[in-house]
Amino acid sequence: MSLEKNSIVRNSVNYTDYGRFMAHLTYLAQRLREGRQSKDVQISAMSLVSISRDFPNAKRIVDKIAERLKYELKIEVSDLERLYLLIHVVRLSNENGTKK
Repeated sequence: MSLEKNSIVRNSVNYTDYGRFMAHLTYLAQRLREGRQSKDVQISAMSLVSISRDFPNAKRIVDKIAERLKYELKIEVSDLERLYLLIHVVRLSNENGTKK
């Protein structure tokens, strides 16, 4: 999956948010490999559904990232981890109402 194809690119406006996103992905993969991913809590599942409804393109991107991680690491990504990813992707996407 190419982030660039989904308009998730680092630029002079979003370089801090992009760096946070890349760091989160790096540490998420490490936690998944070590079997230490964040556990789901009910509020995260409700938040994930709500934010996913408001930002369907960002949810689609997160679903693709989670599918890739599952394929590469043979581990399902939890709803809480998906929520964290979704927040990062919304920040970086034009879907959040601001031009990045």
